[in-house]
Amino acid sequence: MAALIAPLTLTSCSDDFLDVTPPDKATLQEYYSNKEHIMEAVASTYNPMRQYDNLFLQKMSNYASTQNPGDALTGIWDQSYKGIRNANDVLTEFLTTGRYDKRRPFYKTTSPSMDILVSSNLERLLYHVTGSDAEVAGLMKSLNETGSYTVRPETLAAIQESFGCGWSSEEEVAGEIRARYEQDGYLCDTHTAVAFHVAGRHKREGVPMVVLSTASPYKFPAAVLHALGEASGDDEFAMMEQLHALTGMDIPKNLRGLEGRPVLHTDVIDKDAMLDYVLSDVLK
Repeated sequence: MAALIAPLTLTSCSDDFLDVTPPDKATLQEYYSNKEHIMEAVASTYNPMRQYDNLFLQKMSNYASTQNPGDALTGIWDQSYKGIRNANDVLTEFLTTGRYDKRRPFYKTTSPSMDILVSSNLERLLYHVTGSDAEVAGLMKSLNETGSYTVRPETLAAIQESFGCGWSSEEEVAGEIRARYEQDGYLCDTHTAVAFHVAGRHKREGVPMVVLSTASPYKFPAAVLHALGEASGDDEFAMMEQLHALTGMDIPKNLRGLEGRPVLHTDVIDKDAMLDYVLSDVLK
């Protein structure tokens, strides 16, 4: 199977765009439809980690920092996960109350992959819990038409058996980056800092804790530098070098090697023109 990826610069990417279902999207029955699929995903994620001698990799209370809440489905049968979000706390409210309401302010934070109002994969979790196409379709219809929905109490209770929740403010994220670097000598990115902060609130006596980091701090050098009390500029590559000089942490080679390379893709595509662009220009 061949995959074609075309980097595009979009003029906007709002929730109405995210609500559109791609015509080739896998159905709920096909995607993560059984435990074998989930375990394959778990193996592909964790096997590369086996080479490291990491004291955190033991039987644990598992807190996952993830840019996509659907990734937590990989452990829905065997683990208890925390839905860890940033200041855009729509999932925290849902996991606490059972009410999903996207009619709220949207904040641009230093953890951009967590900046959402519509969780694209929560629909799958609802299907796995309820087992009902009709019920989930009704919830999604309510979300599209009214901006909110509320699940049945028994649905929320089933979800809460595997999922907890928490959120972090921008100040708490910066403080966590600084604390982890000063206390542990570990430099983390903004998303991982959200997870560290929420995990700290849920520690249990005698139970080891693990935070799964999903990004390099060098992807967000300005935010990390500010958290460490340093000034930053507008040049991402210069900030990466500044962060390297400050901490001694190596810059990932795939990021270091980008500077000076020619820009290959310069088209700016309006969201409504994306499909036509792909069909006429990318796949021609």
